[in-house]
Amino acid sequence: MTIQMFFCIILNDEIRKFYFKKSPTAKNGGATLMSEKTNINIDLNIEVQCEDICKIVDRLKFVDVLKIDVEGAEYELLNKIYESNTYKKIGSIYFEDHSRKIFSSRFFDLKSKVIKNFNSINKELYWW
Repeated sequence: MTIQMFFCIILNDEIRKFYFKKSPTAKNGGATLMSEKTNINIDLNIEVQCEDICKIVDRLKFVDVLKIDVEGAEYELLNKIYESNTYKKIGSIYFEDHSRKIFSSRFFDLKSKVIKNFNSINKELYWW
């Protein structure tokens, strides 16, 4: 018997839906918190406990490198890091942009806002 556990580090201490491309048990099947992502099956989801990234950084005091690959939730996460001033406790931020798989205006508006905010404080964001 295989027991799978899903735990998410993201925005807030909360429970959110985790959507899958294939199934919760598929190896490399792809999963995301973003229902707008085009390559997922919205009917394949489970609820997961999420933990606030800012609380984790606070506990650690400082993070040299933060690598973000959150399958479409990157701008939500980066916005939270900016608005909470958590970016001051992070040396470098690397993230994967999923713009090619999400086409909602909400996503692109938030992306523009985040880029503008980080540019305004001269905090480099490294994309891959």
